[in-house]
Amino acid sequence: MTEAVIFDMDGVLIDSELIYLMWLTEYLERKGYGVDKVQLERTIGLSSKLTAERMEKIYGSGTGRALWEDFLKTTEDYPLDYNDILFDGIKELMEYLDEKRLGLAIASASPRAEIEEMLACTGLNQQIQIVLSGEEFEKSKPNPEIYLAAAKKLGVDIKNCIVIEDSEYGIAAGKRAGAYVIARREERFACCQERADKIVNDIAELYSFLVRILS
Repeated sequence: MTEAVIFDMDGVLIDSELIYLMWLTEYLERKGYGVDKVQLERTIGLSSKLTAERMEKIYGSGTGRALWEDFLKTTEDYPLDYNDILFDGIKELMEYLDEKRLGLAIASASPRAEIEEMLACTGLNQQIQIVLSGEEFEKSKPNPEIYLAAAKKLGVDIKNCIVIEDSEYGIAAGKRAGAYVIARREERFACCQERADKIVNDIAELYSFLVRILS
């Protein structure tokens, strides 16, 4: 029996990942560094800590981390209206799940401040009960710890949770935790989703699928 739904944020609730990737690509080009598109796409879904480690592998020890930290500072004030990039149908989906009295949580690799800003801006804080950030854990996705913690905070068994993801790392985390994982299909960049239990094309299809299994 499904008792809760746990959402990733970027690429699931908001269409943000390509924007962040574009910002990072433009930043590196301005700094005079070559850009390996596939390598940078492999950072999607990682926490800031793990992204810094991946940047070290791409650009060298010390350099990669310095670039990542400077990029974060540079883009702090970049304009981003979360309502503009909220996926169509998310608000209606949240309202439906709330009416079904399911536990609702966000477990995202993004910083807590960004998650809470998104929730306040879009009004999704009216339904979301628990917020967890990858910053708060020793090991972030693909480690399952964040999803296990979300289920515990919601007071439910992870086996009775549905996880909504898009990235390979997030899908792996959800599966390792023991949840049923649904992935929003992503074909705009390298993203292996084959481990998901179900892949949906968009939020409308996700809504229809959840209505069927929750009825």
